[in-house]
Amino acid sequence: DTTQRSTFLEIPQWIELLKSRTPDIPFVIVGNKCDLISQDYQAQHYIELQELAKRYNCQIFFTSAFNGVNIEESFQTLAALAVK
Repeated sequence: DTTQRSTFLEIPQWIELLKSRTPDIPFVIVGNKCDLISQDYQAQHYIELQELAKRYNCQIFFTSAFNGVNIEESFQTLAALAVK
């Protein structure tokens, strides 16, 4: 949820938990509700998420379930990773 800073701050813990239980599972970071944040706020999050993506070797997507932005792309990317 890109509208909640606390959600962003919890991403590393979620990733570490995921990797501790299923170390080889592919994943992507998805920031939903991008339709509810400003472009400046999204740009700030993007820079921070890029650092996390680099750290955890994964891709990031800003999505909006409301208007369908990047929904299909994020699922297709995850599915492609899963079948590798």
